[in-house]
Parts: sequence; C-alpha cells; structure tokens
Amino acid sequence: MRLRPYFGDTVQGIVTISLASAGALFAVSAMMFFLRPICEPILRFALTLFVHTLARGHFVYHPNTYWFWNGFVLFLGVFILILGTVFIIIKPAQDRRIDAALRRQTTQCSHGAPLEPE
Repeated sequence: MRLRPYFGDTVQGIVTISLASAGALFAVSAMMFFLRPICEPILRFALTLFVHTLARGHFVYHPNTYWFWNGFVLFLGVFILILGTVFIIIKPAQDRRIDAALRRQTTQCSHGAPLEPE
C-alpha cells in the first residue's frame, strides 16, 4: 500500500489552496469596490454579527469606514499569497528535516537500540 501525501503538504496543494483563497478574497474586494450599494448592507450586517458573536461586543458601523473594510479584504488576499509563497519556499528544507529525523529513528531501530530512551 502506497501512502499518499496530504494535499496541503504538496507544492501543488499549497499553490492551489493559496491561489483559490486569494482569488476569492480579490473577487470579494472587487465586488465591494464596484457594487457598494449592494455590498454595504451585507457588510453592515456581517460586521455586526461577527463582532457580537466573536468578541461579545457592540459595534456601530459608519459608512465612512467602508473603504477601510474593502482595503482590509484586499490586504488579506495579498497576505495569503505571500504566506503561500513563503510556505513553498521553506517546503524543501522542511521535507529534508523530516526525512533526516525519520532516518535517525529507522537507523536506531535497525541497530537494536530502542526508539524511546528508558
């Protein structure tokens, strides 16, 4: 039986997840930019709901902060792209570190040494 790696642990998976997430956030930001009359009531309801549910606080939405929230969504998309790029860059070193640790455990076991010191 051949083990398949978890999709999020492969380079293809990291690229797919980060591009899909960032693309969705960019699309929401573009909708907020072009369709303000439709998106502003939804934003007012969503922000009030999130603040009340997660922070147990009171939030009053002001229309002059709309562009801040639009920029925040856009920033989150850029942040996810940067985070995905960093994960792709560090993946080879992380894989080498994991392989070295597994080889040490296998070597200890094959030479008769216990895996857990007593």
